[in-house]
Formats: sequence, structure tokens, C-alpha cells
Amino acid sequence: MGVLRSRVGGEVLRFSPALNITEDALGHGLDVIEAVLRGR
Repeated sequence: MGVLRSRVGGEVLRFSPALNITEDALGHGLDVIEAVLRGR
């Protein structure tokens, strides 16, 4: 169980930067969409 947890933790840590970048991109995209809607 500990080995599995460590392996999963490693996967999470390894993919965290990519997930953070994705979240930032989505957040920026939502800001752009909101700005466009306000522009109307």
C-alpha cells in the first residue's frame, strides 16, 4: 500500500506543473471570455 501511495504521489507531483499551467491557461481563457462578453 505504501509503495502504491508513493507511486501515485510521484505521478501527482510529476504532473502538478502541467496541471498548474493548464489551470492558469483556463483561468486566462475565462478572463478573456468575460472581457469579450462585457465588451458586448
